[in-house]
Amino acid sequence: MDEGIKDILNALKKENDPLRKALGVIAVLTEALEPEGIRPILVGGVALEFYTLGGYATKDIDLVTASSFCRIFRNHSHVS
Repeated sequence: MDEGIKDILNALKKENDPLRKALGVIAVLTEALEPEGIRPILVGGVALEFYTLGGYATKDIDLVTASSFCRIFRNHSHVS
């Protein structure tokens, strides 16, 4: 596993703020997808939560990616 991803995951274990934790998960996904040339874009509730500095809370993370993400995800996952 990439050292940058390990560092983020270790920091997330200590993080108590839900918004910071969600942004950390997004950072891990962004780091993991970068070698494939995929740049996810944050949309939806967490984007609004970030914009309002936590004034709006949500439980899901919505990302938009290139269609190649689906192909890569299927190749590395048991989910079809």
